[in-house]
Amino acid sequence: MSDIQQQWGAQYLMMGINAEVKSKYRRSVRAATGARQRVAMGARGGRSIMANEFSG
Repeated sequence: MSDIQQQWGAQYLMMGINAEVKSKYRRSVRAATGARQRVAMGARGGRSIMANEFSG
């Protein structure tokens, strides 16, 4: 492999990792906000909702 190909490959790899991390971060943020909303709903509606969440 030539130097240019290697450089491009490394850059492409970094871009790919970056995109993956960003999407994972977004997904975890969305999951966290969803959990927070569920907890808030449980606090308003009594503890039975929370118990159901944890018992699965």
